[in-house]
Amino acid sequence: MVRIASLLRPVATLVQSATGSGQQQPSPSSPSGTPNMSTGSHARFHVLENEDSDEEDVVAAAGWTNKDRRNRPPSASESDGEGHDSLTIPLTAFRDDHADAHDPTDISGALPTPATRSNRRKSMPAKVVGSAFALLDRLPTRRVLAILIVIVGLYKISHYAGIRPSYSIVRTKLEEYSARYNPWHYGSRINWIDVAPVASVNGMRYRAHQEEEEDRYWAWKAIPYAQAPLGAKRFRVAVPIEQPNAGSKDKRAVEERVMDTWDDGCVRPRPREDRTDGPHEEFDGHEDCLKLNVFSPMQRPNSTLLPVMVWIHGGGFVGGSSAEPNYHPGDLLDRAIDLEQPFVFTSINYRLGALGLTASPPEPGAPPTAPHIPTRPASELDLNVAFKDQLLALEWIRDHISLFGGDPEKIVLVGHSAGAMSVGLHQIYSGDRNLFRGAFMLSGAPTSFPVPWPHDAAARTLHPLPGPAQCPSPVQREHGPPQNVDLMECLRSLPIERLYQATRTLTDDSPSNAWFPYYPVLEGEWQPEEGAEDQRRPWLDVRPSERITRGSYAKIPVVMGSVDDEGTRFVRPDIPDGQPEFLEVVKRVFDFTYGAVEELLEPILAFYPSDPKLGSPFFTGPETFGLSSNYKRLSSFIGDILFQAPRRHFLRETPKDFGEDSWNYLYREPRAGAQARFGIQHGADLPSWFGHPDESDDAMIQLSFEMTGYLINFITKLDPNGPGLPRWPKYGMDRLTQQFMRDNTTIVDDSDRLEAMRFLNINNPIFAR
Repeated sequence: MVRIASLLRPVATLVQSATGSGQQQPSPSSPSGTPNMSTGSHARFHVLENEDSDEEDVVAAAGWTNKDRRNRPPSASESDGEGHDSLTIPLTAFRDDHADAHDPTDISGALPTPATRSNRRKSMPAKVVGSAFALLDRLPTRRVLAILIVIVGLYKISHYAGIRPSYSIVRTKLEEYSARYNPWHYGSRINWIDVAPVASVNGMRYRAHQEEEEDRYWAWKAIPYAQAPLGAKRFRVAVPIEQPNAGSKDKRAVEERVMDTWDDGCVRPRPREDRTDGPHEEFDGHEDCLKLNVFSPMQRPNSTLLPVMVWIHGGGFVGGSSAEPNYHPGDLLDRAIDLEQPFVFTSINYRLGALGLTASPPEPGAPPTAPHIPTRPASELDLNVAFKDQLLALEWIRDHISLFGGDPEKIVLVGHSAGAMSVGLHQIYSGDRNLFRGAFMLSGAPTSFPVPWPHDAAARTLHPLPGPAQCPSPVQREHGPPQNVDLMECLRSLPIERLYQATRTLTDDSPSNAWFPYYPVLEGEWQPEEGAEDQRRPWLDVRPSERITRGSYAKIPVVMGSVDDEGTRFVRPDIPDGQPEFLEVVKRVFDFTYGAVEELLEPILAFYPSDPKLGSPFFTGPETFGLSSNYKRLSSFIGDILFQAPRRHFLRETPKDFGEDSWNYLYREPRAGAQARFGIQHGADLPSWFGHPDESDDAMIQLSFEMTGYLINFITKLDPNGPGLPRWPKYGMDRLTQQFMRDNTTIVDDSDRLEAMRFLNINNPIFAR
């Protein structure tokens, strides 16, 4: 850069001579013989002088005024760390003023990035400029020569701009591929600053680590966001970590921990390959699991804080963990850094199954009768603790994420399956807390699961436990209600291994039990005790569909979507043929409202016939994969009732209130290596969203590049669209949907099984959603 500027210095001086100005005259606001930078709007190039020279060091920038200089990164007075004044010379300073600032053919990024230049002696050889002027002074045709030099200089500049398209032809294949999807990659004008790998939170110093040598982000793993929910805190609402008092001798005040190990996650059944075998006898995880992870780029642009993505994992509220390999954010963060749209990634654990969603009755020994307002003190109501774990984690992120380089005002929630349902419920019930500004829901919606009353849920998840847990059960008296026995206290005293074995049968896939025994429950509309903490206030006061109808939810941008065959993973392959078997599954899903649902069975059977050509996996014709016709029939119904219909209901009901700021997608690519009977199964899109496609499949790599681009754009700008990507229109009343397929990202109409899903959504109150 300095060499270019030194070559152009004689041109600028000769122009002055050609116009008769002669030698530089002193400015009223500058020392004699020194150019005045504040009046440099016509002085195109300024050169760094030798530090022995009497002239002042000046900025090599195109027409910058003092105001311009204040706004450019970094400042001209920045130090290079060796005691010398230094400044950054952006390549863009030498571009034509009329060039397009977003020229996609700009190859400036292929040249060395903007560097810090010092005013040391070696920066500019002494007397070179003076010798050039002495030579020119002896030329008799100085005016003509000056004009010729200006013409040659302008030609060189224009020639440089003209060869940029030609230069791109000779780039490597990888550079061409990157340039195609990353229009910002070449010609970066961002000044990056380092992010410290140590953060002090609640008196603790957490040190990040670098997972791989080539990683460009710091990783903090398993940071606690709540006190361990052990002993008397089991089944209770999580308690925040206390800040140590100033001057206390708490060891946390000086302790530093390296956060380099994933947490095992919360207690959950160990996964099985074959669901027909029921839940595993062993479990993974542990109780002290209320931890979160933070991944932050090692550098961020200027001094700005970065947008934040909060990932909530799925698993039907009985399984899953933030540490699953599918959810690793490394490739996604690398993609964001390449796009110069870096963000901070966080993921959270929350209690699952019995530990997170055991519904204790609002009154001791309350029978499963009509709904009523709880009368126990608010301090004793511990309902929906899994969601309140999430809520406490979101509050922790809001309060502390700036210490990791994240902006607490630019948080976007992203979740899959039960995690997506959680995101939707927080949009409805936590929206007034200003914890996030966008929602991205993959295969889930706020009305995906039924929401029973606590005593109805307890009849299925709590009342069956005394026998398997060897706890006392309520004593039935001849007259009056059962004698009160504090079953919860007995369950709190059990070793976790024994408690898990007692609750394992509730997640059994036998026909007498539901797939998902644990649901969020209604807490009712009631006034909390005066001064009650946020976690003790009623959260899920009315059912989600009622809240949506009222328009009572956060008016924020939303992206939702699903895969074609959401239900295939949730139907047993050995399901027998016959209508009674089909109805038995319906009863298992809605067993606590089955009496009301019975009147809907006839139209359900009509909308979901036993014809394999109409079942899921779709687009497979009469193929049954050697299974009964009920497999495809039930897969279609389960996929619609739990995923497709709730997604469509939310998209159709909410846009009228916040300007149709919503987008929808449909993923139609099978997962690599999956059995044919699963079709485009639940979760098939996760590798593409996280940047983990099959590396041997170029088409899937390209699809993942597009999908990660959309996700990054939404996290950083609340709009999935951006340069280099096919346009993704808003959903709107036309139900416009982005279809993701290899070599076929296009717009389709979200109208599959339109009448069937309309019927399901109209009857949300009967389905208790």
